[in-house]
Amino acid sequence: MAKSPQRSFLKHAMVYGVGSLLLQAASIVLLPLYTRYLNPADFGILEILSRTGQVISTLLMANGIATATFTFYCQAKTPRMRRRTAATVTLFLGIVLLVAAVLIVVFARPLGLLIGVDSPTLAAVGILAALADCTTVIPLCLAQARVESVYYVSVSLAMFVCRVTIITLAVAVLGWGIWGVLWASIATAVLFGVILNAREFWNVAFRPELSQFGEIFRFVFPFVPGGLCFFVLNSGDRFFLVKTAGAEELGLYALGSKLAMAVSLFSFLPLFKVWSARMFDAFALPEAAVVVGRTCTRILGAYVFVGLGLCIFIDEVIAVFASAQYARSAAIVAPLTLAFLFSNAANLADGVFYAHRRTGLKPWIMFVSMIVICGLYACLIPPFGAMGAAVAAAAGFLFHATATWWVSQRVFRVRYEYGRLAGILTAAVVLVLLASRLPLGLLTIPAKLALWTFWPVFLWMTGLISREEKTLAVDYVRQALRVGKKMISRQSVLTVPYFLRRNRNRPLEGVEASTPTSHETR
Repeated sequence: MAKSPQRSFLKHAMVYGVGSLLLQAASIVLLPLYTRYLNPADFGILEILSRTGQVISTLLMANGIATATFTFYCQAKTPRMRRRTAATVTLFLGIVLLVAAVLIVVFARPLGLLIGVDSPTLAAVGILAALADCTTVIPLCLAQARVESVYYVSVSLAMFVCRVTIITLAVAVLGWGIWGVLWASIATAVLFGVILNAREFWNVAFRPELSQFGEIFRFVFPFVPGGLCFFVLNSGDRFFLVKTAGAEELGLYALGSKLAMAVSLFSFLPLFKVWSARMFDAFALPEAAVVVGRTCTRILGAYVFVGLGLCIFIDEVIAVFASAQYARSAAIVAPLTLAFLFSNAANLADGVFYAHRRTGLKPWIMFVSMIVICGLYACLIPPFGAMGAAVAAAAGFLFHATATWWVSQRVFRVRYEYGRLAGILTAAVVLVLLASRLPLGLLTIPAKLALWTFWPVFLWMTGLISREEKTLAVDYVRQALRVGKKMISRQSVLTVPYFLRRNRNRPLEGVEASTPTSHETR
């Protein structure tokens, strides 16, 4: 039976979600390596170089070019126009990156002084390492436009494995430190950039349409202001920290931020990818206000559950992931986890703007939120350092989520489940406070595990989990048990006792010479 278009679309959306996770997961997987072989000051410099590369990518319209690739390619009427569109955007990005690379090398010294990096060479190489990732943007966007989801994930997996392997070799084996991270990142990005772009044009003549350059520029330039506001919201705290508290304090903050960000990576982001694919259908339903509100509660609930586990076991996580130099990072993880919760809530509320085509309201919200959060950074970071940055981020993103909610509700009133959300978050905060009083050690792990598992039990018993969700949960557990039982029964086919029972009436020679039936093979 052929799959329905909706299932096929959802399948591809989930596959792309896996690919996106792989592309972002390398930084999380490499954390133990960085924190074992880099001191907090070097780790802080690595963070500021990465963030500077991101802001320069925004100024170079990299995100806008990616969106333009997808849009122009999908709107092209003929295969010939698609090929020319692919060649045009590739050439456009290539020229932009080449000019940017030259300017970065020429102005490396003043740029390094501006971001707090004393070595001009280190500043140039670090920023170029961040920009090198742009070389794979066009091929991956073209693969997504052609709905080559398996190819997309395969490439993402290959890039993930290659990046982790080369950086591990450069840092742990060769002992190159921060230079090993940067050069290995450049090598991986350039290698895959060359391979993927060569694949695109191996059998197709590279014939760009130069007259399309102006149209592409007009399309991508509006992404710059919004991208800069988004960058300040998400990365401005790093620049305040490195200027007022130093690279070591930034390194501690960077570790806490990456751990908190991992909560979104492994809970919110996969669900949000799928929801983004189904969101427009949900808004078209007569009961859209209820469906959207309930979905937001469930997605944020999943985030809270994973974040609760991280905050409860944060001392153990820091001990495993990092050396003793990073122990102070544990204190800032909880407020940063809360900050990302508010940021994710704002992303969910943004769905109203996309569904009703009112995206013109978003830049104004971003701008006002940027002003507020910069004020909080300026007030809290100089006296309190990394903890001040974490609290400022939580307060700033709370304002951003509130502003997004207030404006979006005037476009379309979603029936958010405020009571359930408050109960879910309050229970988690109480459990984190209880866990913070437990000391670090193997003997306290069972107690912390009990606190973590108590959260869903409490929600179940108090009715914060609805009857429908309880039914779904029971069905999922039963289905998982059935699948596990089938896997065990199939595995038992391969065991010696089972095989001998099936062949107990046959001579031993027959057993050795027998061939499994098709049923046994399956």
